[in-house]
Amino acid sequence: MAPSGMYPKGPLGSLIRRAVPLIAEIRSGELRTEDCDAKIAELQELYPYCPRWLDLLFLESADLTDEQVMEKALEYRPFAL
Repeated sequence: MAPSGMYPKGPLGSLIRRAVPLIAEIRSGELRTEDCDAKIAELQELYPYCPRWLDLLFLESADLTDEQVMEKALEYRPFAL
């Protein structure tokens, strides 16, 4: 993903510019539980198409940067049953 000054323009760029700092705050470990829950809820509202936010934030992606976590969320595609 591009550095913060090089995000795409329009809605996708706005989403990324807001979501990446949220991801950083959540992953920092410095938030109280209530604040962390609120930030996760905000992230899920920003991009509800990824049902795996908690996995991406805490389990699968410990070695990824915050931008890479967002990139993984954007890659999610639901499948038809």
